[in-house]
Amino acid sequence: MRCPECGSQKVVKNGKQRGKQTYLCKVCHRRFTTNARKKHRPNSIKLQAIKLYLNGMSINAISKVLRIPYMTVWTWINKEGQKTNKKVMRELERLKRQGKVKAISIDEMWSYVGTKGNEVWIWNVVVELKGGTIKKFLFAGDRCLGTFLKYTGENTSSGGI
Repeated sequence: MRCPECGSQKVVKNGKQRGKQTYLCKVCHRRFTTNARKKHRPNSIKLQAIKLYLNGMSINAISKVLRIPYMTVWTWINKEGQKTNKKVMRELERLKRQGKVKAISIDEMWSYVGTKGNEVWIWNVVVELKGGTIKKFLFAGDRCLGTFLKYTGENTSSGGI
């Protein structure tokens, strides 16, 4: 048995609905029956959800406004954050190799998904180039010294952040 949403095999029985066995995906938390199919939503809806999130709206509020399950919205935002993170890292590495970076400023803010035990850190990165141009990035990641050093490129042995 595979989850129709994420394809995971980490699925458990989760009661019955109208006499049919239902299952719960342990990865994306989708509840489904054996004949369930993945719901395809237009990219415009996904983009709208991500824009709402970047403008400060909570995932719960986005879920209610767009009438889309919470975990679906969370998955879209998480995937986009991972893609953005890769783009930021490629761009920073390219700029460092070219010797064009004057300064990098990084700030973070804490939030959580579902429960406070499921924390996420949202990082803001501002890169000042030697010519005066400013580039801004936003991505999610862990809050630890390793992440900080990875994104700033600094080499220090001081304690955690």
